[in-house]
Amino acid sequence: MDYEISESTLSQTTKCHCEFACLKKGGTPKCDVEDLIPNDGCFIKRAKSTKCEYLLSYGYSWICTCPTRSELYQRYQK
Repeated sequence: MDYEISESTLSQTTKCHCEFACLKKGGTPKCDVEDLIPNDGCFIKRAKSTKCEYLLSYGYSWICTCPTRSELYQRYQK
């Protein structure tokens, strides 16, 4: 993994079916973050896959509850 994420966050991310692809530099995260929801996740601009177990429908948009995705955005704005 090329981006550093805390061990506690990684251990909380138990349902990742993408094998942490978002943490590889040069790769792209599955979903583009629009804004952070402190301690709850992220609003997503565009969901690339609606089959993710961390993705929740919210009206006409999406919320990502993945702990790793949230920390990645907080640390690197990626």
